[in-house]
Amino acid sequence: EKFHNYIDQYDRLRSKTNFVTITIKNFYHLAPHDVLLSTLLDFFMKFYHLPVVENIHITKIVRLTSLFLHNNRFYYDGKIYRFIKGGPSNSGLIETLSNIYVNRMEKFLIDQSSMKQNEFYGRYHNQIFFTWNQSLDELQQILKSMTSEYHHLNFDIHFGKKLNYLDLYLENHDGILYSRVHHQENQQPYTLPYISSTGDSITKHSHWLRSSLVRAIRYCTSVEDFNHERIYLEMTYLA
Repeated sequence: EKFHNYIDQYDRLRSKTNFVTITIKNFYHLAPHDVLLSTLLDFFMKFYHLPVVENIHITKIVRLTSLFLHNNRFYYDGKIYRFIKGGPSNSGLIETLSNIYVNRMEKFLIDQSSMKQNEFYGRYHNQIFFTWNQSLDELQQILKSMTSEYHHLNFDIHFGKKLNYLDLYLENHDGILYSRVHHQENQQPYTLPYISSTGDSITKHSHWLRSSLVRAIRYCTSVEDFNHERIYLEMTYLA
């Protein structure tokens, strides 16, 4: 909705507008534990000025977090290992710490450019998307500064007039947005998402189909693309 407002209400999509995506591949293993802990402390003190959270002092929170990080082990191939960066991907705490750290990186990226005023910017998990209306030389310089400042992060960066972001394909047709659903290559074409054996499976299938159709309506800018996606969903539903 906000992206459509950027295009329709604010009329900021130009023929020169490029799309940029940044994927952080090592999202759960971003930085050494000491860096994550200092970032957490800065998050409480400098950005939100919170010395106490729910009657717990932030020094105690940082100490407990340190205890978790430095004593996290995992078993693999008959041996026990210790994380030296980040932690397990199924840990809510690790995801929170990673988001706090990426928030600092985002601030650096935005402060380096004119995105505060003129561009659309968004992030889902480890994937960043924004528009760019300035020169590509300036963009490359900003990205170079970002990758240099955060050299320990594993970035996958793409920019241009057409690209994929999550399950969406975007293309700038001389200032007019074209979009459709994008199916990732690593996903099997005719499979349903996991359906639990408990509960009403028919209802869950119906909810999935309805959500997929709503997504197709929102994503597809042409009737032809919507019909292709509808047929794809019908084939998936029957598989």
